Amino acid sequence: MRNKKCCKTFETPGIMASSQLNANQRFGLIILGNSGVGKSFLANSFLQEERFLHKASPTAVTTVTESIEYTINNTTYVIFNIPGLIEAKQEQIDLNKQEINKAFQLCPNAVVIYVFGNQSGRIRNEDIVAFHALNNAYPFASKSLVLVVNGIPVDREENYEGETIVLLRNLIKSDAEYHNICFLDWINKRNNEEK
Repeated sequence: MRNKKCCKTFETPGIMASSQLNANQRFGLIILGNSGVGKSFLANSFLQEERFLHKASPTAVTTVTESIEYTINNTTYVIFNIPGLIEAKQEQIDLNKQEINKAFQLCPNAVVIYVFGNQSGRIRNEDIVAFHALNNAYPFASKSLVLVVNGIPVDREENYEGETIVLLRNLIKSDAEYHNICFLDWINKRNNEEK
């Protein structure tokens, strides 16, 4: 099985020089994407415990903005679990927009992870549409944005990552350079070794 490929560094936008920071710092991680792409599962992976509900479901599991805060050495970290943007009903899309806005109001300088789902390795059109809608509403700083292609088949071709990076850059059509692109294999969530 291939290893998870993920970026190593990113910056938090709007953070001042270390001499200007308060003794108590607060950093956020906002995980965005459509329903069912694995946002809650990824948030739990960061926390290394099951704090956010995630399961196979015909409808969205996360319907309100949730967050977990923890503090290490006077630094507070907030991980947000947010509903997906695109839904079948416009009323739900409108509610989801409000929930997404809550996270950005609570932590405007957060690092953003945008999660793309896939169908047999193919990037889903609805994920591109949602990315554009969210990026227009909350312009993402390229240095503080991580693009994740989640749940990709482990038996993919060797050139999958390179071709997907080129495709994403073409589909996103942005002047910004997105360097933080991660590929996460599909895993069995009941297998702790794969997590």
